[in-house]
Amino acid sequence: MDKLKFFKFCYGIEPEILAEDVIITPFLPLDLFKRYCKVKNEFKGKVYSGFTGERKKEKITVIHSGLGDRLTGDAVLLLGLLPVRNIIFTGACGGLSDLKIGDLVVAESAFNGEGFSRYFDEAADFGKIFD
Repeated sequence: MDKLKFFKFCYGIEPEILAEDVIITPFLPLDLFKRYCKVKNEFKGKVYSGFTGERKKEKITVIHSGLGDRLTGDAVLLLGLLPVRNIIFTGACGGLSDLKIGDLVVAESAFNGEGFSRYFDEAADFGKIFD
């Protein structure tokens, strides 16, 4: 299966439906986002669902990726085949002290503590990973 066919299988749409600006969320309901824009196209593929909408003449796509770094990572990789310009991830993070539900976390820097990008990175030293 070529990459474009795989994209269509996962997303259930033609790539032209997506906006250059995308929000990916693993668990927030899409209806929360629909309140703030006019929905133009909804989609539901075998893996991902979402919609493309418009707000103040700006087009944006919101994608529900499902939980886990692998689902979100694959969603981002497939978007890399398209002219997507910006991706914003809205989700949750754990293990941070002194935070309350509803606090907004904006990172100045990050380190890779999950598995998806570590294994995807071509420069990954699998010897270090397995040791």
